Amino acid sequence: MRGNNKGPIYTSDTDRRLFLAFLARARSRCGWWVHMYCLMTNHFHLLVETPDPNIAAGMQGLNSQYAHCFNLTYGRVGHLFQRRYAHSLVDEDEHLQTIMRYIPLNPVKAGLCSRPEDWEWSSYRSTLGLCMPPRFLTIDWLLSRFGEDPDVARERYREWVDDGIATLRREAPQPSLGDIFGAVRPVSGDAIRRARAAGYSFQQIGDHLGMSPTTVWRWAATRV
Repeated sequence: MRGNNKGPIYTSDTDRRLFLAFLARARSRCGWWVHMYCLMTNHFHLLVETPDPNIAAGMQGLNSQYAHCFNLTYGRVGHLFQRRYAHSLVDEDEHLQTIMRYIPLNPVKAGLCSRPEDWEWSSYRSTLGLCMPPRFLTIDWLLSRFGEDPDVARERYREWVDDGIATLRREAPQPSLGDIFGAVRPVSGDAIRRARAAGYSFQQIGDHLGMSPTTVWRWAATRV
């Protein structure tokens, strides 16, 4: 599900927490099993299992409730989302395993972090046991695809996703600092973090921006 005109659908952590609360409601109301999620900036991904044929009604409720609250909070009108959600029926194990890798790698591919477990707004951290999972998330089903023992399954899943990271790094050319920062000022902490994820040092970033490495480090730690 993407933002209208590729615009942001989350502008803060509060927005993302609100969305997850609505997702929990949709799960309870529709009887879904939510296996995975990843909330980006202008889109989100879900892997859900629907015992009843109610994906359309559930998504309509989830999106409309969140959009209403988002518009009310920020005093905006009109469509928040670009169009009807895009969906794909997963009916083969190979397709499923591709999705299990693709979803957590989204923030890495976007340059928001270097490791998928560093992205707070993904179910990947919970699946690996790095944080308390939300009550609506179904973890055991996903881990069962990688083994009967949960600890072994987590390690196998991590290895599967890590292999995808290596592929991303081989395929993706390093963006230039000019592409990352453009001509926009002031510089955002998010842009600095993208540059760091692309492999640039604080010294290189500082030289590009005309700042000291220490200032760059502080901006990355404190600015949105």
